[in-house]
Amino acid sequence: PRTVQKRRLAMTLTDAYRLCSGDMRFHVSAKDDQEVADEVHCLVRSLRLAPKNVITYTRQAWMGYFMDPGLRVTFDALVRTRRAGFDLEQPRRLILAYPAGRLIMEVKANERVPHWLTTTLARHGCSLERISKYCHGIAQLVRQERLRWEAG
Repeated sequence: PRTVQKRRLAMTLTDAYRLCSGDMRFHVSAKDDQEVADEVHCLVRSLRLAPKNVITYTRQAWMGYFMDPGLRVTFDALVRTRRAGFDLEQPRRLILAYPAGRLIMEVKANERVPHWLTTTLARHGCSLERISKYCHGIAQLVRQERLRWEAG
């Protein structure tokens, strides 16, 4: 299986808008955050990145403790999407990006997924499937646009 490493940084919404529009006038509090911000800035400028969709979902998160401290299992439900712009604080109509009656379970581990969990997942017929909430959102927006075009 492939390993995905996400990098995050905390900043105000105003500074995030600046960073994502290619503006260098933003504030970060730590050196590591500056490295991530510089990487985002470089990608935004060189690849001309722009917001495409907003994904929102309800998450229930579980964390391992004593025996499995690096283990995290999350369940995402009601995955919804909308067109994106630099207006995250504005309420907008959301549409389902993933079937309402289904959950997305993610298993994350710092080292390896514990044997007891892989055994339990196998016993219940769970198999690895790569799902991108972002890609599901984009696909749903494209479908909605196509239906609107065909109807109009």
